[in-house]
Amino acid sequence: LNIISPNNNCHDHFFRDQSFTSGSCMQTHNESNPYWRVDLSQSYPISRVKIYNRADCCGENLHNFYVGVSEVAVSGRPSPGAYDLCKPQTIEPLTDGQIITIECDPGLKGRYVYIQIEGMYEVLSLCEVEVNEAGTCLL
Repeated sequence: LNIISPNNNCHDHFFRDQSFTSGSCMQTHNESNPYWRVDLSQSYPISRVKIYNRADCCGENLHNFYVGVSEVAVSGRPSPGAYDLCKPQTIEPLTDGQIITIECDPGLKGRYVYIQIEGMYEVLSLCEVEVNEAGTCLL
């Protein structure tokens, strides 16, 4: 996943590759409540999170997921109640290559952004993630 400085526009700097073999995607093992987390290195007001799903296969792996923000890193395996949630909280399965933007409530602020599937024996896979602060791309 690509790190972009806070003053840049995400779309101007990187080609969004949604193929697992390119190295820009991640996938967990089959586990309970799998999650992905990014540390933005400082706290920001988060307005939206844009997720680029895998295009080569397995798009349905990204389903029933939460996007959340926290000021502190959650120790151990987090639960959706351990961080502030963006809306909507639960999503039907995505399709291969689907791109979705999750809007966060105004005033939501944090250093850590989480994407997590709730459930047992789940696999979380996703490719690119953009984290935005009111029109500015943070990641």
